[in-house]
Amino acid sequence: PLCPYVGVPRPCRPDGRGRRHDRRDRQQRALNRMDARVDDIARVVSLSPETVTLLRTAGKGAAMQTTKDPVNNLDQYVVQQMKGVKPGDIPARLKALSMPRFQEARKQVQPRIWTAALQRLLTAPQLELWKQEGKAREDWQQRATSALVVTEVEKYLVLPPEKRELLLQKVDAVINTYETEISNFFSPGWQFQSYYNTIPLALLAEKEMAEVFNPKQLETVRTRSLGRVSQYAD
Repeated sequence: PLCPYVGVPRPCRPDGRGRRHDRRDRQQRALNRMDARVDDIARVVSLSPETVTLLRTAGKGAAMQTTKDPVNNLDQYVVQQMKGVKPGDIPARLKALSMPRFQEARKQVQPRIWTAALQRLLTAPQLELWKQEGKAREDWQQRATSALVVTEVEKYLVLPPEKRELLLQKVDAVINTYETEISNFFSPGWQFQSYYNTIPLALLAEKEMAEVFNPKQLETVRTRSLGRVSQYAD
């Protein structure tokens, strides 16, 4: 069954232990991300086994640091929900308790323990190579996200190559400016939700839209691609 405390198929424990499920899941996801990052660094700059071990230790500390605030928020939420509940009503309250979803931003400030470890363990050429790798990944991810938005538009009309590239550039600019706000308002992975994945398009000014679409196409975009998503851009 789907446990409402963690949102994944597993035996559900309506006795408050779901809070610990959520805490462990958040920390484990953060640890997995840092482990994967260390693997990537080792692949890109060819690190020694000793350096990899030290980076994993720093990555573990960084993972714990990045999950500290969400875990504390969750603890505070549960405490607030239980205030004033009579002892005899606690089991029923715990059973009915739903866990909030605290957003995990795609772009986070790197903890000092991690950045300091990189500075100490990597040489200057290795650091530069890793920064270039990171920049290439971010650029690719942003362009892929923009392509998803444009593909949603192209379900209903055909754009010439030059207009498609122009639209990609404009959507790129919107996402670069508002991606954090969009992810916080909706959820990470918003670009995969057809109901509102055209929100960057709705944030374009009328003048910018007119540079890409002719009047007939613009009407199609408004009625077929934007629909009700425009309300979120107002």
